[in-house]
Amino acid sequence: MDRYDTDIFKMQYNFIDFLLSPLYEAFCAAFPKNALLQLCLQNTRHNRKCWAQLADKWSFDGDKQDAAEAQLHLMLSLDVNEFLSSGRRDSSGSFISPASPSVTPSSTS
Repeated sequence: MDRYDTDIFKMQYNFIDFLLSPLYEAFCAAFPKNALLQLCLQNTRHNRKCWAQLADKWSFDGDKQDAAEAQLHLMLSLDVNEFLSSGRRDSSGSFISPASPSVTPSSTS
């Protein structure tokens, strides 16, 4: 894997599958009454679904060298609230709705 042969979307959900989910599941099993750990696990599962959806929708027919840059531009163009609208919670445990203040990526020059 190198910078030109990297599928960012698959890399993210594989990171969640192989590191974060097992870690949070072990912590939740060890500390079942800890609401913050339960919240982290729930949001991790939600994030995994979002990355998997992006990976499923992704197709690129251009040069491999342009693929990672194209994925980055796609991520920066997404409406973050679209992903926050289905089941994510904030640190207080309240559902995050699309009406919440928008998070916009900063542009890089």
